[in-house]
Amino acid sequence: MGKIYPQEVSRVKQWIKNGANFMFIPSYKLLEMTAKNKHPKIKKLPDVFKYVIMQNKPIRIEPQMALDYYEGKLDENNTFLLSHGDIKIIPQKIHINKGEI
Repeated sequence: MGKIYPQEVSRVKQWIKNGANFMFIPSYKLLEMTAKNKHPKIKKLPDVFKYVIMQNKPIRIEPQMALDYYEGKLDENNTFLLSHGDIKIIPQKIHINKGEI
């Protein structure tokens, strides 16, 4: 269980109602910990997820995961990860038509 963020909880709930997507952007510190692979929580991660983190690109997360994090209900390992980065809200789905690029 993590820290509770009451203001963010109400915002996240509103964004969820509006159909927003949520992304996690790893911090430099998380990238560094992942590269060194010495922290106990990082060592436990599957190699494929370490690879995803090392790509240093936004990682889509489920809206419920973001809400659980801000409500302090997320498990310890995921709370650790989300505490070492930023959760970004994508207000609406992005549709790209190949003919428009």
